[in-house]
Amino acid sequence: MQRRSMIFSLLAGSLLAPGLVSIQAAPSTAMRYDGTPITNWDTFWNGLSFGSLPAFNTAGSVNLSELSPAAVNFVMSKLGYDPTKTFTIIPGQLPITIPISWNAGDLVSQAIPLGVVNDFFATGISSLSFNNIASLAGQSLGGLNLASFSLSNWQSIANLSDAIPSLAGTLLSDLETAAKPIFDLITGIPNLANQVFAGGFATLGDAVAGVTGLGTTFLSQLTNLTSYPLTAINGLVDTALEKFRGWTQSLVAQVPFLQNIPFGALGGISGFLSFGNLLGKIDLILGTKEEFQGQVASTEAGFDKNTISGGARSGWRQRCQERSCPHIEFTGPGGLKGKRVAAGSVQKVEGGRGILKPVNGGKEPTGYEPFKFDGGIFKLAFVHSNQDEATDSIQIALFFCIRITIPFTNNPHETPKFIGPIPLFTVGVNQLIPLPGFAADVLT
Repeated sequence: MQRRSMIFSLLAGSLLAPGLVSIQAAPSTAMRYDGTPITNWDTFWNGLSFGSLPAFNTAGSVNLSELSPAAVNFVMSKLGYDPTKTFTIIPGQLPITIPISWNAGDLVSQAIPLGVVNDFFATGISSLSFNNIASLAGQSLGGLNLASFSLSNWQSIANLSDAIPSLAGTLLSDLETAAKPIFDLITGIPNLANQVFAGGFATLGDAVAGVTGLGTTFLSQLTNLTSYPLTAINGLVDTALEKFRGWTQSLVAQVPFLQNIPFGALGGISGFLSFGNLLGKIDLILGTKEEFQGQVASTEAGFDKNTISGGARSGWRQRCQERSCPHIEFTGPGGLKGKRVAAGSVQKVEGGRGILKPVNGGKEPTGYEPFKFDGGIFKLAFVHSNQDEATDSIQIALFFCIRITIPFTNNPHETPKFIGPIPLFTVGVNQLIPLPGFAADVLT
């Protein structure tokens, strides 16, 4: 590959450290997302949503067999189910499996269960109601029906009575008005209707407690859920997702408008740290034919003064140990010139923490986090292919982890950040790309 040398220009901003500059990219060099130049990275990250993320470009899965039995039980207690086993959601229907896995072409919103992403944000998804979600997404619930909420099929009358206290207290004489789907469900089963309405019960809750089989009657037994608006059951749209049976097993796309909420509206990406539009200019994109000539300048194994990639667990100057290791190099004055980031598709580094650390062999793609140092859910990694060498370009992909937090503690458990890749950008020589959030500390 032809070696190209470019002159680094300071487009705007003030010097923060040798070779580290807060700059505004010109339209010709700015990175683009969906064809639109990115002019403010804080706005970009917080404007992303599950629905706007591109699809995975390779298949993968989370293998819990790498964990200890105690760790597996802990994960299941948080997820609310065992993703490795089949189970029956609705009596009489075929059992299903809801693994934590994805195929090439799958969207995050259509592949990952809510239990996995709940702790991504400052505002837990589980605490949101339908009204909250619609408001955050700038949408209206008008026009949505019960079939729009896939979890409605998984709810029995007892489940709904537990989830919505006001429903349990509804007088049976008011049931047709307050909860028409439940009224129609009961009256559609004559023997059940006689026991409920002629049994001397005052409220729906009383009937659920006193009539055998009422509580285990499911909304899925209604054949026309599309004919009932989402508001047909009083209180349903004001109830938090975590109150509904099976909410952790639902996919993001199965909750109306959830995939449309900008991450910033959920309190921002957990651990997000503004890094002031710090950009670096790509000088070289080197492929598998190039040797990674790391300059080891420390007794610490793997340390390389010219590398600014790695991981929160391994450190951020991890030399690629492969003889042929695709990477990019930056140009610029002072500490930036010659700094490089290795391709995460080749180099793997230590990742994860707590009881989830062993997942994926404890490894994640090398890369960097444009978020809080040692605290982000996501990381960026360069993904190389042979085609990249012909086009002098390389992809920047997003990877994330599963994070499980323990209430009232600051010690989250995380898998390595290996769930991906989700390709965000294709970049080339001369292009300005975001530098890692810790750049001010290591670009010296």
